[in-house]
Amino acid sequence: MGVRYSEDQDPELHVVSQSANAAAAWLRLLAGRKLRTTRYLDDEDEGLIPPYAPSTFTQIVDLLAWTRSGQVYAHWDDALTSPEWCDLPAATGELRAMHLESTA
Repeated sequence: MGVRYSEDQDPELHVVSQSANAAAAWLRLLAGRKLRTTRYLDDEDEGLIPPYAPSTFTQIVDLLAWTRSGQVYAHWDDALTSPEWCDLPAATGELRAMHLESTA
């Protein structure tokens, strides 16, 4: 589902795919091994989510921050240099909200 929706150029469908990819990445973390996927994702260079963050867990957190703000996942540095392309304050607000939710 995630791959199908991410191939569509509709940003709303792409955000839906991000949720599926985050869930799959989380399950992969819990399982401690690669999940069975289509051949498309079996290549070492392909991942469920872009490797912008240093670990799978932080990649999931980053992806969720962008998804919760209704945006396509962006590299934080790209968001800083291209503010017209995305809403960085909304994504960082979601990141803060997730931190509060998980530490409360």
